[in-house]
Amino acid sequence: AKKAQLGTFKPKSGNNFLVLDLTLKNNDKNDDFEYTDASFAIFDKTVSPPHKLSPITGQVAGALENPFTSGMVPVKSEKTGQIVFPVKENSVSYKFTLYDAKGTEITSIDNISV
Repeated sequence: AKKAQLGTFKPKSGNNFLVLDLTLKNNDKNDDFEYTDASFAIFDKTVSPPHKLSPITGQVAGALENPFTSGMVPVKSEKTGQIVFPVKENSVSYKFTLYDAKGTEITSIDNISV
């Protein structure tokens, strides 16, 4: 969902907060999945080429019920939470990407419309 304010936090002029509710499931047989803000990105597909945006979840975590800031998803388990990105007010189409600790893309979800 796009929000004009999160708690006491307001985005820069011309921007909104894009809040994504996400469930991460770790299907790995051996390794826990460790994540930080750098594990997530969205690409604003309203512009060409799509513009990569990094999350600001750590900066606004106090306004979220269950922020994904940093932590771990143990083997064969899942965790649900929220990630926040600063986006342009007029952007409507995104691609979400998840990276491992080495920066390798693990998965992506295309055609997110808000």
